[in-house]
Amino acid sequence: MPFAAAIEAGAPMIMTAHILLPNIDPDLPASLSPAVLEGMLRRDLRYEGVVLADDLGMGALARRYGCGDSAVMTLNAGSDIAMLCHDSTVVPEAIDAVAAALDAGSFDAARWAASRARVARLRKTIGAVERPAPPLEIIGCRAHLQLAQKIRSRLATL
Repeated sequence: MPFAAAIEAGAPMIMTAHILLPNIDPDLPASLSPAVLEGMLRRDLRYEGVVLADDLGMGALARRYGCGDSAVMTLNAGSDIAMLCHDSTVVPEAIDAVAAALDAGSFDAARWAASRARVARLRKTIGAVERPAPPLEIIGCRAHLQLAQKIRSRLATL
C-alpha cells in the first residue's frame, strides 16, 4: 500500500529494501528480485520512475552475495541505480562485476536503455547539472576513478 500511494502521488524515485517478501519471491531479497522489481513494482503497480537499490554493502546482503554479485543482480532485477555507501573498499568489486557483466552481454539492452532514460528524466526533473568528479580522496584511488570513467563511457555507448 505505501508504494501504491507513493506511485499515485508521483514519486520520481523509490528505494528498495533488502527484505524477504516470501509470498512474492521466497528466495531473493526484494532489492535483488526480478519478481519484486520488474514484476510487482514495474508491471503490477506500473511504476515508471527510478528504482534505487539501498546500500548493497549492508551486512547480510554483502556476506551472502558479495557486493559485486549484488550490483549485477539488482541491475538485472530492475534497479536503475545501485548504491554502495558503508565501505568504499568494495566499490572496485562492484565496478569490476558490472564491467564484466557488460562485457559478457549480461544486461538486456532494451531494459538498460529504459533505465538510462528514467535516470535522465529524473536528472532533468530535479535540475541536475554535470559536475566535475569529486576529489580522488573521496572516491578512492586513481584506478577506481579510471575504471568508473571506463564504465561510464561504456554505459553511454549502450
